[in-house]
Amino acid sequence: PPAERGRLTARIMAVALLVPALSPTLGGWLVGLGSWRWVLLASVPLAALTLLLAAAWVRPEAPLALPRLDRRGLLLGSLGLSLLLVALSQIAEAQQRMQGIGLLLIAAAVLVVYARTARRTVQPVLQWTLLRHPSLRLAMLVYLLVPGTFIGTQLVATLLLHRQGYGAAAIGGFMLPWAIASACAIATTRQWLPRIGARPLLSAGMLCQATGIALLIGVQAGQPWLPVLAFALMGLGGSLCSSSAQTLAFQGMADDELLPGSALWNLNRQLSFCLAAALLACVLAVLSSLTPDRAFTLTLLLAAGMSLLPLLLLWRLPASTLTLRTSA
Repeated sequence: PPAERGRLTARIMAVALLVPALSPTLGGWLVGLGSWRWVLLASVPLAALTLLLAAAWVRPEAPLALPRLDRRGLLLGSLGLSLLLVALSQIAEAQQRMQGIGLLLIAAAVLVVYARTARRTVQPVLQWTLLRHPSLRLAMLVYLLVPGTFIGTQLVATLLLHRQGYGAAAIGGFMLPWAIASACAIATTRQWLPRIGARPLLSAGMLCQATGIALLIGVQAGQPWLPVLAFALMGLGGSLCSSSAQTLAFQGMADDELLPGSALWNLNRQLSFCLAAALLACVLAVLSSLTPDRAFTLTLLLAAGMSLLPLLLLWRLPASTLTLRTSA
């Protein structure tokens, strides 16, 4: 029910905090003790445990009458997105830059063909028509450009902090203030989203994350308080946005739209974890070859700007669209 979605989101996000809070610190500790390979090996028993728990907890359900799978759309969409990510990684390498640009054009062509095919398909693999819901459209954009940009910023910040002389354990430890601030943001969203709506929370979140990213530009060796403050602001801002967006995403949808809407939301969520990171890594690599002294500064400024882009759509939507409904 709509009235319970904020509470459910808070619980899910609270559990999800354990991973970014603990894994970078433990990973840095393992790397400091031995080799980076230990990080990969330590993931194997955890993955096996997850598989066993899923097999034990997920109950079988009666088969549903589902439409025929859009195999062509699935193939074209997967191929286009895969080529896009590979192209960005190749553009980051000077020796493969032209090949990456060519692959980027091919990816764009494949995605255009996919879009045209999806419009002519009665039951496409992804129902893009659901983007007519302004709350889903805004939520997807926010998740792509705020939590997604943080993933890329974390990659850039790791390289910058290592360059400034911080060890792996210290770099991982900066995620602890991120997690603490994120927990505060989740609690704040749960209490205030039904009262004041999403606009002030999303606006504050974007501004906090952009400020935190900008603070990373001034990071120097022997001054850990600055990255601590930066990561705390990014945790506060990112979770204000992700919690609000996840709660807001399915407002106004009919019951039969929730399943295809969830598929669209989850694809966008997974893309946010890799697309912005690939883009910022590509930009950093290109700038490092063109202007090495300013590469990190310009990349972080770009990331801060990306975090603010959803404000353009946020403030164009009516307040009624951004108010949490308390009844079905």
